[in-house]
Amino acid sequence: MRADFLVLSGGDDNQLAEPAKVGKRFTENMTMAETAKANPEARKVIEKYFGKECFTCPSFSAEPLFMGARMHAVDLKQLLKELNGTA
Repeated sequence: MRADFLVLSGGDDNQLAEPAKVGKRFTENMTMAETAKANPEARKVIEKYFGKECFTCPSFSAEPLFMGARMHAVDLKQLLKELNGTA
């Protein structure tokens, strides 16, 4: 199980809650969708680097930050630095 998610009690044992907000750090393996849901400022950073169209892309929900950065010629270190400044 991923360490950055909380397990919901009861029901399905594999059901995941929203990402834990306390001390959240963005990593290259987080999906674009997870990142955008983390907070409104993170969403703005994604929009800055990838454009508004990013949010309607079919890959948005599953594409990790590192892959999006690679595909769109975005400096991953700079992206993560800005995202972690919003956390």
